[in-house]
Amino acid sequence: MRKYLVGPAAALAALAVAVVLFLFFSRPAPPQEVAVKETYPEHPPDLAPPPPSQTRPLHPELARMRPKTLSEVEVTATLRTSLQQLGPHSFELLDYRLGFLSRLTPCLADRIGSKGWVDLDFVFEIPYLDGKLASQGTGSYVSLIDSKDLPGGSQLKPNDTALVLECAKQAHFNHQINLRRPAREPQFHWRPSFYFPIDDNDLAYKLARTGTWK
Repeated sequence: MRKYLVGPAAALAALAVAVVLFLFFSRPAPPQEVAVKETYPEHPPDLAPPPPSQTRPLHPELARMRPKTLSEVEVTATLRTSLQQLGPHSFELLDYRLGFLSRLTPCLADRIGSKGWVDLDFVFEIPYLDGKLASQGTGSYVSLIDSKDLPGGSQLKPNDTALVLECAKQAHFNHQINLRRPAREPQFHWRPSFYFPIDDNDLAYKLARTGTWK
């Protein structure tokens, strides 16, 4: 009688072992730790000029072309198309960027020793006139874009970043921007990126020369 009982007991034990092994090997593997490498904010190559080291030297005649306003630039069909692709207020912002660079460069005075991108947030105050927002804004503040909600930052050394921010505030405060389209809020934000040191490959100068950023 015992030999008939041993068979079922062994079978049950084998079944239990099989169930345990199945459950163990079918469990999802624990998630692997992923090392997050700190990266700088991305700048699409078709929207931002490459660093000077990656571009060909400019012809002397073109290198001297640094207009201070859009009125000094021939608005070709190519330039008009490029600005339309860049979004609303692109005409006004190109005009303002040219003027801003003309004020920023003397302040920096070739004192930037490191190279890299800097992302800035420019604030313009738009007043109300007769119950409606005016079409003209006044520069009020500049800050470095660097927050969880609005990622950005600076690739420059800390002392160079501080110098850029100081000069940017001086070049922006109390300067006017004329808007072709009505603003929607009493504060208008412009968040561009600049590659330092500033040279003729800046987006504004490239648009002024060729009519395109590509």
